[in-house]
Amino acid sequence: MSRMSLSLTVISTFLLGRILGSVLISENWHNAHFLPVVLAQDTLRTVTMSPGGGVIKFTSFYVGEQRVKPGYYKRPGAPIRPQDLLPTPFLADDNWLNELSFGIQNVGTENVVYVEFLILVSDGSAEQHLTVIKLGRMPKNTTHSVPEDSAAEELRLAPHTPMRIHLAGYYPQIANSVKGNVPIAAITQCHVEIEAVALEDGAWWAGNWMVPDPDHPGSYKKIGPRYTPALKPPGSGQ
Repeated sequence: MSRMSLSLTVISTFLLGRILGSVLISENWHNAHFLPVVLAQDTLRTVTMSPGGGVIKFTSFYVGEQRVKPGYYKRPGAPIRPQDLLPTPFLADDNWLNELSFGIQNVGTENVVYVEFLILVSDGSAEQHLTVIKLGRMPKNTTHSVPEDSAAEELRLAPHTPMRIHLAGYYPQIANSVKGNVPIAAITQCHVEIEAVALEDGAWWAGNWMVPDPDHPGSYKKIGPRYTPALKPPGSGQ
């Protein structure tokens, strides 16, 4: 058989197979079985944040290389204010929390040695799942010192210094927080809040600034939640 005849035979066999296959499918369409093809699909997600805490301010949020615009978290019952901005939804796949990162900056004039974040995630329902992230160690001269802080890696965030936190390092804890409640892939909302901040000299913030009370050694006094964040909290020493 010549090479040309062989080629024509192969082509004819192929075409005949296609025709027979089409006929069989047409005649048995209702009895045919098809395997479903599942394609990965991005879902709308949102990020919210607290305005900041103490001398720590948020600077940016990213999912991978995509910069996302967060909104401010509005607590239930709180009056609507101009700064209660709605977040801008963005498309991301089921691995988005593992790729989420946020930037912070020390806008004060003292070294920050401890920052505590609350990570709250949900699937859009009222139920939120909490993960606590602690960076650094509480100074020994604060009333918030706890034994387990001594094993933590030291933090010394200098004034005006930026820092980026990647949730990839905390993803197992976040996934565990939702385990048994909702699939981690169903999470569409993430809220990041600063819970506590401590300075190198022992002053700390947890909604209000607390500083050592010189008149009562070992005690602290509250100086209020508001002050110019670029300045050292009054009463925290010189």
